[in-house]
Amino acid sequence: MSHWRLIAFIFATLPATPILQAQWICSTQDGKPCTAEDVDRMVCKPEAAPANLTVAQHTLLEGTLKDSSGALFPSTEDTIISIQLRDAKTGKILNSANVTQTARFGLGTVEEGSFRLIAVALRSGHTERLRGWVQPHGLSCSDGPTCDLKVVMKPGSTDNPLDFCPPK
Repeated sequence: MSHWRLIAFIFATLPATPILQAQWICSTQDGKPCTAEDVDRMVCKPEAAPANLTVAQHTLLEGTLKDSSGALFPSTEDTIISIQLRDAKTGKILNSANVTQTARFGLGTVEEGSFRLIAVALRSGHTERLRGWVQPHGLSCSDGPTCDLKVVMKPGSTDNPLDFCPPK
């Protein structure tokens, strides 16, 4: 990878209120723009996607999706939000459920184990990341036959190259 470089430009505009803006640019060693395959190899494939949900026992998994302010994070007419439960080791989707207009979801019965739970957007028949949002972490189900998760999406950067990668 020494012949590739990923350049991040960060600049600040000052007067009274500082404003920080960022943009990422990918170019080859000779200054040509990277191809989609280059970005996939350098940005998307190396991304870690660790387990973020621990289930202590066989349970019925359901929950609510909110943002960090506590506001509901529902599906809309234009964008269906879906929760995916993935195998933490392989990334394979084990189950998924669309989030309702009341921001509720239900993933059915889940066995004990470690999983990756992510929120994705379904737009025009394509599954995409929720751009500008950080996936949840530190989720757990430990008691009883039903687990009612409170999944919180936190705002992230608005110019993150990973936002253009397939969901993991």
